[in-house]
Amino acid sequence: MALRNYAMILLMARLGLRSTEVIAIRLEDINWRGGVLEVRGKGKRRDKMPLPVDVGEAIVAYIRSLRRGSSRYLFVGDRGHRINRSRMPKF
Repeated sequence: MALRNYAMILLMARLGLRSTEVIAIRLEDINWRGGVLEVRGKGKRRDKMPLPVDVGEAIVAYIRSLRRGSSRYLFVGDRGHRINRSRMPKF
C-alpha cells in the first residue's frame, strides 16, 4: 500500500491533481514514451500533462510490486477493483 499511496501523493503534489482525478487514471492514460499523462477532469474535460520522471518511477514501482487484478484503472485496492475516494491517502 505504501508504494500505491506514494504514487498517488506524488500525482497530487507534483501535478496538482485532485483526488478524483487521480483515482480516475486508467492504464491507457499514460504515454510512457512521450512522458505524457491524460487526465480526466471535471465534466468531460481531458487534459494532457507532462509526466515527471520521479512520478513515473513511483507509478512503475507500484505496478511492478503491488498492482493486481485486471481493472483498467491504475490504482486498485487489495481485491483488484478500482478504489474510491475514501481509500485515498490522508494527510
